[in-house]
This record gives sequence, C-alpha cells and structure tokens, in this order.
Amino acid sequence: MKGMAQRIMKARWKHLTDDQKARYVAAFARFETAQYAAWFDTYTGQSFQVGPAQPIPGGGMMISSVMTGGGGPKLVLDYSVAQGEDGGWRIVDVRYAGWMSVVDRRSSEFVDITARLGVEALIARLDASTQSALARADDHAAPHLLQYRTELWSLPLPAID
Repeated sequence: MKGMAQRIMKARWKHLTDDQKARYVAAFARFETAQYAAWFDTYTGQSFQVGPAQPIPGGGMMISSVMTGGGGPKLVLDYSVAQGEDGGWRIVDVRYAGWMSVVDRRSSEFVDITARLGVEALIARLDASTQSALARADDHAAPHLLQYRTELWSLPLPAID
C-alpha cells in the first residue's frame, strides 16, 4: 500500500515527515481495506475469474479480474502490479472497468484536502471513513455491490471541525 499511497500524494509526499508518511500509509491501508470489506460484504453466489498477467508499458504487469453472478452486474477490476525492491509483486493501482484509476481518483481528493487542511486532517478523515465503512460491512441490509456503480469511487469523508 505504501507505493499506492505515495503515488496518490504526488509531489506532496516529499513534504511529509517520516512520521506523517507512516501514519498516512497506515490510515490509507486501513481505509482501502475497509472499503473493499464493505463492498464485498455478502456472498450471494459471486465468483471471480482472474486472467493472465499482461506486461504493461514502463514495466510491471496488468491482471484483470471479473466478478460475475449473485444477480448483480459484472464487475471488472484491473490490477496494475510492479515488482518491489524485495522482489515481491505489489499492487500499484486498481482500475474499475478498465478506466477509472484508484490512484487518480484518490489523488484528486487527497491532494486537495492536504493542500487546504493539512495531512493531519486527511489522516483523521481516512480514519473516520474507515470506521463508517466497517460499520456498513456489518449491516447486511446496507447497500453494497448492488449499488457499486454509484458508491464504488465515492469517498465519504466527514467534515472535521
């Protein structure tokens, strides 16, 4: 998650202290994990088919997955992966339906919040949104994948006074 978190912050990354970087990466990792937990909170017969890894320009690989079944629409997620310093492969971006990038989407939100309010406000908002997503994941009456087209990329960041 560190690679994604760093790419999202773009040039602002170099202005963060080591402590802020560590806390932001941890908050981002919790947030993204909670979002996925909320989206995929109920099993109703869905299955994933994962395609072969395809090389992408600049190095790395693209791995496509398709979720079908369960009475909902087909969900296509493309994972961009790159080899880390330790030789292991890491996800560096996720694209919804081949076009909407998590890095691009989050960057437009996170950089703006950080520029206006500072990284501490972003971390606080990520933590609050994580709690909200986890609460939705436990509420099986809450909308999840049936409404993913409208919810998948929204970032419900509460106001911080």
